[in-house]
Amino acid sequence: MSYPTTLTQAQNRNSVAGTCNTNGTAVTRVTGDSFTSIVCGFIEIGGSVDQPGILYGISSITDADHLILSSSAEVQNGVYFTAALEIKAIHLNALEAKVGVDDSAVVTSLDYLLKNAASVDPGHKHTPVSGTVANVVTVQTREQGLFAAPISGDGTIITPLNLVITPKKAGNKIILEWIVNGEMSEDTVYIVTRNGIRLADTTDASNNRWAGIVAQPHDTNNDSTPDNAVVKIIDMNSLDVETTYELRVRSSRGTVYTLYLNRTVASAGADSHETSLSVGTAMEIWQ
Repeated sequence: MSYPTTLTQAQNRNSVAGTCNTNGTAVTRVTGDSFTSIVCGFIEIGGSVDQPGILYGISSITDADHLILSSSAEVQNGVYFTAALEIKAIHLNALEAKVGVDDSAVVTSLDYLLKNAASVDPGHKHTPVSGTVANVVTVQTREQGLFAAPISGDGTIITPLNLVITPKKAGNKIILEWIVNGEMSEDTVYIVTRNGIRLADTTDASNNRWAGIVAQPHDTNNDSTPDNAVVKIIDMNSLDVETTYELRVRSSRGTVYTLYLNRTVASAGADSHETSLSVGTAMEIWQ
């Protein structure tokens, strides 16, 4: 497609104008500028030089004196028409040369760069800046529950706080953080697994029961006063498939304890027995 670049006096005033007759979608020019001078896809019919008419889409231009509208203008005779040219034809031609038509084979056109699979650096596959955020998922829950902290193994998953994320690229870092509210003995630790496998640095090399990311804060009142633990760890080498990060609790001695999530030991909610909210965040960082 190419647009005319020889502009009439009317086009230089940013419009073509004249009078016409309409019969449904058919329009016949009576006076004024040729319809073939129109380079935009709309024509305004009715009104006057000073008053706007009704804007119609142009389905096709048959010749200098005839065009077809995309909707009916009813039957009118000797009515004023004008077609705006806010973007002149010469500019449209320059724009098409830069952007390219659909499925352009011109390797410098934006259409080619954005859509062609052979493009060396297509715009839709731009390389993200290292250190910027690629993806974020969150969990937030007031769900209450009791979760046993065993004396060995990988502990018990606090299922309401699972974080499920599909990283944009393998090897990106995932910053994981939970704020766990509730009540539990201070002789417990938190660890994290990824799809059931212990995350690097979540515990020591021997997976000793006392080794975790963080211990439950000390509180001498395991009855009516909840507290919270902030658990934070970074997956330094993520996968590129759907990944579930599981927060787990484990005893740090030979006694099984229980986490009372979002509640106190003695009550699921009452005066002086507060209930609470726990949250988690997984933030993927481009590498």
